Amino acid sequence: MLLIGLPALIVLLATTFVGEDKPNWANRLMRFAQPLLLLSLVFDAVLIFWLFIEQHGAFSFGRAAIVFGWFVCGWYLINSRHWRFYRQHLINIE
Repeated sequence: MLLIGLPALIVLLATTFVGEDKPNWANRLMRFAQPLLLLSLVFDAVLIFWLFIEQHGAFSFGRAAIVFGWFVCGWYLINSRHWRFYRQHLINIE
């Protein structure tokens, strides 16, 4: 289950090591950052769905908050102009 967050961890590390002055491996990885984060979100959806199946659909506000947070993250990854501009800036540095 810990491998679900691995794509997000890779993007976090790449964001940390991006070089503004010279290109490195992190700048090249930023081309694939958004698809990696979407892949992590899909893995997360599978895990959330599995957890809900195990609880036989019982409702709670905690679960509702988890699902709401998942949808907010998906919306942000797909629609955020700031994320796209930041990624394009890091790609164009090369």
